[in-house]
Amino acid sequence: MGLVFWNQRMFLMTGEAKYVDVLERSLYNGALDGLSLSGDRFFYGNPLESEGRHARREWFGTACCPSNIARLIASLGNYCYAHNDRAVWVNLYAGNNTAVQLAQGRVAIAQQTNYPWDGLVKMNIQPEKKMAFALHLRLPGWAGTEASPGDLYHFLDTIKAGIQILVNGQPADWHAEKGYAIIQRSWRPGDVVELQLPMEVRRIAASEELAAGINRVALQRGPLLYCFEGPDNDGEVFNIIIPDHIPLQKSWRADLLGGVMTITGDASVVLPNADGQSMSTWRRQVTAIPYYAWNNRGPAHMQVWMPRKVARARVWGN
Repeated sequence: MGLVFWNQRMFLMTGEAKYVDVLERSLYNGALDGLSLSGDRFFYGNPLESEGRHARREWFGTACCPSNIARLIASLGNYCYAHNDRAVWVNLYAGNNTAVQLAQGRVAIAQQTNYPWDGLVKMNIQPEKKMAFALHLRLPGWAGTEASPGDLYHFLDTIKAGIQILVNGQPADWHAEKGYAIIQRSWRPGDVVELQLPMEVRRIAASEELAAGINRVALQRGPLLYCFEGPDNDGEVFNIIIPDHIPLQKSWRADLLGGVMTITGDASVVLPNADGQSMSTWRRQVTAIPYYAWNNRGPAHMQVWMPRKVARARVWGN
């Protein structure tokens, strides 16, 4: 939760979207993972792999995290927007309504979206009268070339679809600055802004300076990081290899974990032979779920950073 608060302050000081990118990643992955889907069990840490020995707990002797996650969820509205006398910044995309006071008058904004499952965000702009101001829309780094601020992580792939912005159904006139698309115009009551963010499955790799990440890959779609968990993969995840060339597909599962978008693909799976000394590699469909949703079906193996080559695989129990 500290990352959320700190990055909000840094954004307010600098106006740079990269701090909101980190804030968003922390919200959807680190903070949300700390709370069970039932809302009554908590994690302190966010392990990136588990042999089934991790579980959320009902309470802690030093219980700062349960109270902080409750405080954070209650304060989410404070992170969606910012404004000064002449401009409005839209930082987080979620269904909501707000109103801000600018120098020329009051402006109401209503967002409609199924984000983070869908990249389409519609915003109804309702100034109390025709007025000129700048609307700043955050362009998430993951929707372009930046896996995260800095050079520790990078995308292995290039994005195929670009960001589209419409105003009243027509391409908007905008320019990018500090990670925002800035639309400067005279706004009228009833204007509609449509932002379409590409929601492709992305592969993330770490710098070679991070030894534990060499020849490994993590999956991301939109702001959500993914993991492989035992219940979706015949109970085992440590023998799965995700080569760079295999296609990965998204699939909505309304029946799974309260409704999630899964990532599937025909990956390589290493299995021990009958002699117990050698291994064979097979192809099998594997499934990844959003990281925040893991450990809601009992103890299980889980892994975020997956081997890209057979040499990096670990066969459980051998």
